[in-house]
Amino acid sequence: MRRFTHGGIIRNIASCTHNLPYAHKCSFDYCDTLALPNEAETVKRSFFADLLGDQSDFIIRLGDAGYLYERNDLALALEESSRLMEEVTEDTSIEIQVSTRILHHSILLQMEHKAEAKKALGDLDDLVKKTAPFFTSNLEAYKTKIALLDCDMKAARAWLEHYYVVDIDHIELYLVFQHFTTARAYIVLGDYDNAYKYVTMLRAFGRNLVRVCDFGEASVLLASLEWAVGKKKEATAILEEALEWLQEYDLTRVVIDEGAAILPVLKRIAAKTGKQEHSGKLKHEFVNECMISTYAHAKKHKGIADHIKKQQRPVKLSRQQKLIITLLSRGYSNAMIIEETGLKLSTIRTHTMLAYEKLEVNSALDAVLKARTLGLIE
Repeated sequence: MRRFTHGGIIRNIASCTHNLPYAHKCSFDYCDTLALPNEAETVKRSFFADLLGDQSDFIIRLGDAGYLYERNDLALALEESSRLMEEVTEDTSIEIQVSTRILHHSILLQMEHKAEAKKALGDLDDLVKKTAPFFTSNLEAYKTKIALLDCDMKAARAWLEHYYVVDIDHIELYLVFQHFTTARAYIVLGDYDNAYKYVTMLRAFGRNLVRVCDFGEASVLLASLEWAVGKKKEATAILEEALEWLQEYDLTRVVIDEGAAILPVLKRIAAKTGKQEHSGKLKHEFVNECMISTYAHAKKHKGIADHIKKQQRPVKLSRQQKLIITLLSRGYSNAMIIEETGLKLSTIRTHTMLAYEKLEVNSALDAVLKARTLGLIE
């Protein structure tokens, strides 16, 4: 192959635009390289040099920065992406320029460096308009994804109406990032059938090609969708499998990004893995770290499933559940509730847990506030 593809094999068969915006998820999902022992670093660099040509060292570092981002190690990711930004010149291939800038903006955005992020996105817009018009649709997919973090229905409609969204029966690698944005847009608009079609295809695509990040992202979207329409058992099973895949490489970002949409599913799994008798592959520490970071993200964004959740039937508490939440609202302790109702402590705890689950909360104060907001108690 080297004989006929001078300068690097991949440069004549596919560039890193193949699945931009992220270099670490371009033609392949390179997360297997994360598991290489230190002594294999030479082999890794030799392989990438043949594959990527004279800019292989830069792309390897860009990929490493991308995986720091996927592991939610944002401070280190920012250090590396900042160094790479300084090294980019006009002679750097335009694909690498775009990929470097998009990763840098993603990190700045998640770290809430708002002014820097705004400038970075503006610079990227200018670069694409002047030098890289081929990237326009993926850039719009990226900007739309950001808007959909807050369930922006206008942005969802605009994406579906204007950016080459057509009916498909399979996932094309070079369009996969756009397909993910399309799936999110359908979820935001409450179009269950089309959303389900896209996310199940994306999930199968990620599984079949062993693209860990894509499988994880699609699974998180599907679990969010299933939970939003009331299929909690299915949502839990889907997310558990995805977390097992992601746990192997400590990849958390694809979970965190969905914030409020996936948080209740994470809470259920965390409760399960936190039990002493839990013996599955999934580690409680990994789930808990995902949950804590996702909770922080959920405080800033509504999540893609916000509109669907609002369409669901109202929460219904049983008579006993409503009584216990009412007593909690009056400041009763469990001992006082036992004295008031004559119920056993185990029964009170069971009713309280079921009420929390229906209200999608995990504390007495949150339960009282949610029940009052929904008009379930006085």
